[in-house]
Amino acid sequence: MFGLNKKNQMTDFEFDLEKDLKDHKKFKQMKDETHQKMADIKKLLRTGASDEDFEELGILLQAYGALDVVLGRNGKTK
Repeated sequence: MFGLNKKNQMTDFEFDLEKDLKDHKKFKQMKDETHQKMADIKKLLRTGASDEDFEELGILLQAYGALDVVLGRNGKTK
């Protein structure tokens, strides 16, 4: 029948981020860059920015925070 003899194709799929995080050097580099960018954004927010920039920087900070959580989870599983 149709599709019964095929393997589950979702198990073969792997995101680029997952591939990169398997390499410890890339993982460490990505983690360090994320922390540096978060620190830079926080510094910009503290010094003051226009309302439009404040909104955009806030969104970027949240995105980097989410990436940091993902990286932290991946680091714990290794």
